[in-house]
Amino acid sequence: MADYFTSTSFDVRATPEQHEWLERLHGAVCDRFNGDEPEVDPDIQEAYAALESFEEGGIDNLDYVTELPEPPHIWVCGDAEANCDYIAALMQQFLRHFDLPGAICFQWASHCSKPIPDSFGGGAFVVTKDAIEGMTSGSWAYDTMKRVGGEEAAEAFAKGGMSPWPLGAVEPIPPERVARALRYAAGCMTPDDADDIRYECQQVGGCYPLEWLTVDGMMETVTELFGDSPEVREIVADACARVHNKWDSDGHLKGAAEDWAMNLIKERAEELGLTDSSSDEVAASDVDDESEEAP
Repeated sequence: MADYFTSTSFDVRATPEQHEWLERLHGAVCDRFNGDEPEVDPDIQEAYAALESFEEGGIDNLDYVTELPEPPHIWVCGDAEANCDYIAALMQQFLRHFDLPGAICFQWASHCSKPIPDSFGGGAFVVTKDAIEGMTSGSWAYDTMKRVGGEEAAEAFAKGGMSPWPLGAVEPIPPERVARALRYAAGCMTPDDADDIRYECQQVGGCYPLEWLTVDGMMETVTELFGDSPEVREIVADACARVHNKWDSDGHLKGAAEDWAMNLIKERAEELGLTDSSSDEVAASDVDDESEEAP
């Protein structure tokens, strides 16, 4: 007989006061799980009410850790029967109560005491004050199989059978792309994330901006006049945003770029032996004109 488990373990940066509040909230919910009448303090009443729909928690550890790794944090751990939906909801109430910015991201694993096929998986949650986003490895695998192998391959995977699609053809997603996607979903992208995403969107959308008005570019000039400080950078960012919203180009830059692109296109087309149909039409028109002028 096999045993099945769901496990997670992650850190949440917190103060002692925040940890004490979270422990009281989780303790009250656990009392209800166990059939006891919980003591619900006024400052946890709203969060407790938001968690009433859950029937189990599966958290084995909610310790406050002040030693390494720093800084001080809450260690959240569910070793065998973690209810990750409840944990995500608990983390959201924590963020809401203390009005904390950013996001809490954690991963979880489902596993088995024996190597039974299709008994292993996992997923991740990204939690903010306003939303909880979650995914499973199974749903990702199904969507990927459907994209690269079609409906038949996806359904075979969902039923636990061997897929007719060659699995070696599926390129693994680089971890840095997954991390970037999670930061985007949580609303905490870095400037480098924005640059990478903007570049890839150009390739997919087929739209290539020719010039950029950037804060960093303006700062190179402005620093010589006013120095480099958070206040100056904020002023520069506001000015760049206003110019972007109000700018009205005369189109000359775009026209020159299109002319250059057309020259490159014609050169490449000539190398490939492609015929310019417009030149044939012009030649035919010239012949017609000459015949009309003939006596």
